[in-house]
Amino acid sequence: MTETEFKQILSANLVRFRKQAGLTQAEVAAHINYSDKSVSKWERGEGCPDVYVLALLAQLYGVTLGALAGEEAPPLPEEETEVMPSEAGPETADPAAARAQSPFTVLLAVGGVWLVATIVFSCLNMLGFHASHAWLAFIYAIPASFLMTEVFAIRWKLPAILHLLFGSGILWTLMVSIHLSRPQVENIYLIYVIAAVAQLLGIFGLGLYWQMIRLPRDEWKQIFHRKKRRKTESAE
Repeated sequence: MTETEFKQILSANLVRFRKQAGLTQAEVAAHINYSDKSVSKWERGEGCPDVYVLALLAQLYGVTLGALAGEEAPPLPEEETEVMPSEAGPETADPAAARAQSPFTVLLAVGGVWLVATIVFSCLNMLGFHASHAWLAFIYAIPASFLMTEVFAIRWKLPAILHLLFGSGILWTLMVSIHLSRPQVENIYLIYVIAAVAQLLGIFGLGLYWQMIRLPRDEWKQIFHRKKRRKTESAE
């Protein structure tokens, strides 16, 4: 394969994969920190990007370097590579049905928590052991319910905002439960100060997490290389 033939194949693939990704030349240029004129030149076959830029383009288009350079067949469209339900294994078969059972699983687990609280309440009253405080079993069942919900949220990898909500529920209901259990303790209200600080840390952590996931990995690389380029230019 001559250099001219390689540029022709590469330029055709760059145009095809960009259109498949639904991007304009300007959007591609912004992602890889180049000008749209450079992208246009590559797609016309009048130039060839370096290996690092090709790797960024392949990652942006969701293909391999080999497919971008024409060394291997491009991936089939999604509808052609989709696994049929009858051919799927037990982990991939009908994921929508498994997801639809999630609320019932949570309700069953939370119901188990309240069943345990009812058993504890009944046993304490029947045995006469701290019967006057037996009702606290239902109070502690509230943070336990939030904890059970958070366990499922972690298992199903739900959005971070839900983890903050469930974590807040655990934190504040637990503080209230402790307060009701020991109201005679001096300065018991200070536990709410602790809870407030923990809540602020949780909100700050969520904001930092959102800031990090908002930028794709290639954009973090672009920021790093941009800073490195500026240092090099200033040194020169």
